[in-house]
Amino acid sequence: MRKNWLIFVVSIMLIITNFSISTGYFLKVENLNRSNDPIYLYLSGSASWDKTIVKNGEVIMFSIDVSGEIQQKTEVGWIYHPVQSKKQVHVSLKEKREASDRKVELLVLIFAIVRKDDSSLETLTAQIPVIFPGQFPQGYQNNVKGWGNISKQQLHSCLPDGTAKLLTMDLDIGNNCSLACPHCFRRDSRVDVMTNPLTHEEIVGYVREAKNLGLQEVKILGRGEPFENPRFLEFLRDVSDLGIHVAVFSKGHVLGCDTLARKFNKDYGINTGWELTQAIRELNVSILLGFNSFSRSMQESFTGVDKFSEKNLLKNYVSFRDQALTNLVKAGFNDYVEGEATRLAMIAAPCKPENIEEIFDFYKWGRVRNIYALTCPTNICGKGVDEFEREKEFQNYILKLEDVWGQIYTWAIQKNILTPETFQEDGVSLYPGCHPCNQIAAGFYLHLSGQTNLCPGRKEIFCEDIRKTGLKQAWIDSANYKRAKLGSKFNYHCVARDGYSLSQYFYKNIETKVLSALKA
Repeated sequence: MRKNWLIFVVSIMLIITNFSISTGYFLKVENLNRSNDPIYLYLSGSASWDKTIVKNGEVIMFSIDVSGEIQQKTEVGWIYHPVQSKKQVHVSLKEKREASDRKVELLVLIFAIVRKDDSSLETLTAQIPVIFPGQFPQGYQNNVKGWGNISKQQLHSCLPDGTAKLLTMDLDIGNNCSLACPHCFRRDSRVDVMTNPLTHEEIVGYVREAKNLGLQEVKILGRGEPFENPRFLEFLRDVSDLGIHVAVFSKGHVLGCDTLARKFNKDYGINTGWELTQAIRELNVSILLGFNSFSRSMQESFTGVDKFSEKNLLKNYVSFRDQALTNLVKAGFNDYVEGEATRLAMIAAPCKPENIEEIFDFYKWGRVRNIYALTCPTNICGKGVDEFEREKEFQNYILKLEDVWGQIYTWAIQKNILTPETFQEDGVSLYPGCHPCNQIAAGFYLHLSGQTNLCPGRKEIFCEDIRKTGLKQAWIDSANYKRAKLGSKFNYHCVARDGYSLSQYFYKNIETKVLSALKA
């Protein structure tokens, strides 16, 4: 009689945490077939117990004598697995199901080799306190300083001569980056080629000129990691002196590593990441810290560190990023000041099929600590073009995005981050639970090459070389200027993705989900 075998996929994530018992482990069981059936976990020998029943999504703790052996029970008997070091543990799962008139028993073996600090969640949760344990205060500013999220009062405003104001600019600073993010929207020959990059003096000059056109803030995006530019602190000081606020996208490794902080800032007498953090704390600066996942292995894959040599200093990237976050909080970047936006953001950009499951929890974790937690799908620019094609292979990914965006908005409204009236008036943002994107009606992106374009989301060049055109004329000739001068919208969603990676129903579907959830 032919056997009918059911195939299930079970995945586990081991998170080794810092407990008073150094050998304490957390095990989270995730059953990807979404079954609620129990899973039988067998551990024996040196483990604290030999069998338990765990349910989908359940997190349990167990202790183990890492100098011993783990016994795995199979259909043919016991198999012994020696533990090779104190940083490894082997686990197996057995799942039982009923099929037809007989019991079919499947054995799914999953072996995980993890490091002691595989997840940052427990450590960072212990180090960074919650600021808003309940409702957010009335009038809470749902923004981060310097992002380029323009208010309704400022958007579409003009100078006395009738010129639409250039309120914000995205900028490239420097060309060095030690990471290798596979989705990078900038470091790709399809975006631009560096033959005659703008100098430090030219960039500061354009910022100074833009101030006369109404500039209030700039956002530093690339082309390299800003803090790997030895003159970046000088730039921040120069622009702060102009009264312009600077929001800096950074992966955090320089801010969190004393060796790197010293390497790029020795001319300023800075020797540690903490000293660098203190130096920028005194300036008109916000930090937009790249943070795709609490999982070490996941975050390493998002920055390309997983392919680095073990001898590479940046093999410790996640630890550096976590230290940067801790330094920034210690310095007060997320301090709550009534009526003011925070100066610290955690940026899970992009949100991909691999990390989408933790995005809702990521958002809540940051917001209750007065950290602007922002996410968005992959940019269709640079290496993001290839990433976008890869993501097409994941069925229902966009539907999952809609679900997560809906969860975030519902929670944000329930917590008073924004009101139901504001949500219905402003509509759904590309950035769930955050300020709508409208910078394409208030400024443009100035590349290190001198090109100007729409925004980071897509390559749509307005000007080939600002040195030949001049900043004011480059602004007036751009499509973004026409939106600033003639437009009337507040929420522009995302012209770079809408109709490309996101359907015309994306925002409406989310709005419907949120309003239904609020009525329930």
